[in-house]
Amino acid sequence: MKRGIDVSMFVDVDILKYKPDFVIIRGGEGVAFKDSKAAAYAKVCEDNHIPYGVYWVLDFSSGTSAQHAAECLRTVRNLPGRVRMGIWADCETPASMDNVAIAEFCQKIQDAGFYAGIYTGINYLRSGKIKVDAFDKWAAYYGEDSGDLSDFDSWEIDIIQDHASLWQYASGTGKEPDLDICFLNDLSVYDVSNTGSSSQPDPPEASDPQVSGVDPAILEELDDIMDRLKRIREYLEGEPKQ
Repeated sequence: MKRGIDVSMFVDVDILKYKPDFVIIRGGEGVAFKDSKAAAYAKVCEDNHIPYGVYWVLDFSSGTSAQHAAECLRTVRNLPGRVRMGIWADCETPASMDNVAIAEFCQKIQDAGFYAGIYTGINYLRSGKIKVDAFDKWAAYYGEDSGDLSDFDSWEIDIIQDHASLWQYASGTGKEPDLDICFLNDLSVYDVSNTGSSSQPDPPEASDPQVSGVDPAILEELDDIMDRLKRIREYLEGEPKQ
């Protein structure tokens, strides 16, 4: 398990104070608005070897999914260094609650060679308001601000872990960032932007001779991701778990 933060122009954060394993930076919103602090935050991460990702706030009242993706990718490609923690579609408002458009946005991000995922509240996932099975989730659900799953009831823990590989467990204000946990130990899973691939690679099978030299721990992480995504689909589709 890794701990990280997410930041935007709305908070004035000293990233290094938190010693994060990763950072996710607000890139912008809609089809025209770029976050004024994104480049500065990205430079701090890159200079200090902290893997960073980007989230983009969707607002389909301002444009199409293709326009959102194009603006997001233009912004990301002008940031210092390389995105290593994926690009996440931020879906929190009524203007972003369009599952077809969300999937189209994520697909375009993935086709451009980045890990794509969806940030939203856990209740939207539970209710099916956000139902896009093909992509990972970064779920927001707040407890005692400790990031300790023991603070939650068992049903809450199941929902968080079944839906998402990332969990935002505390909301910051002013000079305090939002706080996040990644349930994976190997953050390189999110770093597909250096592969030259136009899509996220499928986790290889252990029997595949091409991966015979891969660390077994990495393969175990990939198997865990596939199992989690399977359980996400079963939960959202109402299928019983085996």
